[in-house]
Amino acid sequence: MGSTEDDFTLSQREYRLETGRYYRWRIASAGRREYNLVAPEFWRNVWIRQVAVGKTEIKTGILEELDFDDVGEVEVFFVPVRTGNFTFRVRGLEERGMTGNLIVE
Repeated sequence: MGSTEDDFTLSQREYRLETGRYYRWRIASAGRREYNLVAPEFWRNVWIRQVAVGKTEIKTGILEELDFDDVGEVEVFFVPVRTGNFTFRVRGLEERGMTGNLIVE
């Protein structure tokens, strides 16, 4: 999220996933502003194995929001369990184009 040239950029806006497959979603912030990644409907329809921040692993069953206050990176390991078209967005920056889709087939 964000880059050295543009605070309001996403490297990818659409992801196509398959139910039952294991994924690792690497989410990084350039740290030029605060980014709050929100995708509640998506998180409720996946099995989350873990969230990794550096060398720290967090075991959780559900996520609500990933909050980046500075430069950083998070990896979410998960398996989609239901099909659907799910939106992700950076809260408060949607009108600046910081939204995307997670399409699970």
